[in-house]
Amino acid sequence: MGFPDKPHAQETVLLSKHFGDPDARSYKGWTKRGGYEAWQQAQTMAPGAITDVVKESGLRGRGGAGFPTGLKWSFMPKEKKKPHYLCVNADESEPGTFKDREIMRWTPHALLEGTAITMRAIQAETAYIYVRGEFTEPYAIMEQALAEAGKAGVFGDLRIHLHRGAGAYICGEETAMMNSIEGKRGNPRIKPPFPAAFGVFGMPTTINNVETLAAVPHIIKQGAAWYKAMSLSTRRAPAPSSSPCAATCSAPATTK
Repeated sequence: MGFPDKPHAQETVLLSKHFGDPDARSYKGWTKRGGYEAWQQAQTMAPGAITDVVKESGLRGRGGAGFPTGLKWSFMPKEKKKPHYLCVNADESEPGTFKDREIMRWTPHALLEGTAITMRAIQAETAYIYVRGEFTEPYAIMEQALAEAGKAGVFGDLRIHLHRGAGAYICGEETAMMNSIEGKRGNPRIKPPFPAAFGVFGMPTTINNVETLAAVPHIIKQGAAWYKAMSLSTRRAPAPSSSPCAATCSAPATTK
């Protein structure tokens, strides 16, 4: 894989700001760029307060369905009687899509930081980042980043695991992905029950996309109003998104 093109003057870069910068992959390099400041801030906030900020920001799922992220988090049981889990869908299998791959490839700590903040919001102790089997380079980079952050004690008692898929397209569907994590054949489950009630290993679970979680630290650090102001606000989609493009654009003007 080569280096990404430089951003156009009309682009507002956010998640892709450090694409092409190898130093941003390391823990030391990421902290020099303000990394993990949002995670430190989140640790001073109540779980419900984190969820409220994300709700207000208008962040929607970037895996395709566009479901409101904060609303999804709020479905998790408030009274915790069982372990809570987070599953991160990095099984990017749709033809022509490559945004999640590039986030993991260039800014792995952005995903790890967003994962940790989300775990606090939903009161999860364990997270599984389910990486598409063909993503050998992003997987190796994520593995190194997780090891560096773990050595630095960034996540405390939180347990974040990388889980490599076997290349099955269907495992991009959230319930099939949970079956795969459990070591079962990656077939979709019938709903209900929904994951927030009966998810991976039969426990309350939230599933989010890579790009979704990479945006969370920016929202916590800068605020919901700042995030919404980055795009043309509409009731249904008041926040920006990445737009992968594998061709030459004559008039690019996208927010990433």
